[in-house]
Amino acid sequence: MWPRAVHGPQCWTSICVIKYMLVVQGSIFFMGLLMILGRTPMSVSRISIQTCDQTEGTIPSKWSTFSLLASATYKIVKPRNYTNLESKRFAYMVLGPRRIDIEGLQETIDRDVFWVTFKDKSGDIFSPRATHNGARNALLHYVVNMASHTLNGGYLYYIFMDDDIVLSLRNDGNVNWKPWKQMKNNTFERFEDFLLDFRPAVGYVRFQDNWRQPTDASRSTDLHHDFDECFNAFHKDTLSFLLPYDTHFDYDSWYTGGWIARHHMGMLYHSYRMQCNSLYIDNTIHGGRSDRYKAGYDYAKARDYIKSAIKPTSTMLQKSVLQADSEGKGLQPIGRMPGEPKVKGDHSYLITDEFISSNFIKYHPMIQKIMSWRKTPEVERILHLRTRNESRFIPDSLYTDSPTRFWVPKSKQKSRKTNKHRHSHIRRREWH
Repeated sequence: MWPRAVHGPQCWTSICVIKYMLVVQGSIFFMGLLMILGRTPMSVSRISIQTCDQTEGTIPSKWSTFSLLASATYKIVKPRNYTNLESKRFAYMVLGPRRIDIEGLQETIDRDVFWVTFKDKSGDIFSPRATHNGARNALLHYVVNMASHTLNGGYLYYIFMDDDIVLSLRNDGNVNWKPWKQMKNNTFERFEDFLLDFRPAVGYVRFQDNWRQPTDASRSTDLHHDFDECFNAFHKDTLSFLLPYDTHFDYDSWYTGGWIARHHMGMLYHSYRMQCNSLYIDNTIHGGRSDRYKAGYDYAKARDYIKSAIKPTSTMLQKSVLQADSEGKGLQPIGRMPGEPKVKGDHSYLITDEFISSNFIKYHPMIQKIMSWRKTPEVERILHLRTRNESRFIPDSLYTDSPTRFWVPKSKQKSRKTNKHRHSHIRRREWH
């Protein structure tokens, strides 16, 4: 277990490296022992996700490599075979105690719905002992594996969703981005239209309008740093860095994995993490809520963990690290952030190897987990990281130098008038 009090990025980095080296040394010793016994390392699982066949009580028949990622075992309950099929554009990945009917959310020619359950085996996979984000990661791993066997490279958006949310329409003000008669009345179809028209790196909807995610009803979109992860859509190229969730601090609080992901969004995709103002989520049930959700959690540890992974020479990312006052306030900035939401252009959200090596410390545990994920055959088949001819990735960052001061470079700022005008001329693109 990781220490609960760490002071200073140098100290934190040292502890991270020491722990990682202990893991490596232990692995080497274990492999050496296997060699002595006449076994090869390939005959055992490597920090793995367990998958079993669908028969109750059977011995695990398959081990899926999930090296250096969150340890969350899962059993496949309802296998699917997508080999040589065309992939759909939307994968909804729902977490709940048991599978239920959700109004408006059925599988269509453009949408698949997957479930991870933890009370019974009614979903696609069963993960009874995982943390919240550990279960999300398990389902992501399963869905990515399915998608990697399709003909056209997997889903365009991977959408995480809690089973206890209620998604509703909001038709107040000017929250529409096209004529009202063209706006869908099915909540999930409207969200899918939003994703296809704006192509955000991360899409989310209104939640707690009056304080956490204040919404301007004269606009179709808004921009926040802090938003709830109970309903988030991730563009496929963000699989190159934002996902899976980092569960490094799950022993202390289950809030932290989402916090780390949002911090990464602010560093890399600030103008492209976008709220759809014509949809609203109510999430007051909190089914299966654990006492490990600590509202007063000290995010300074997670902030130092991120900061210690960034090279000191990467000034643009260092300027994106959140600041805190002497009481630790400022690490969960609430409210609308500077800048304007941007419609995706022809650029890619793909984080390249060159960008990672130039800006991050390769032996840091956070980066080791990301690189291990990127090297899995499933992710490689979806993202084609080694063969895509992508230009150099340039982050779209939110800068800060105090707990209350945030800004974006002037060249990135757009007026509201320009923003609204731009949205009125949106043209859909195909797989992009």
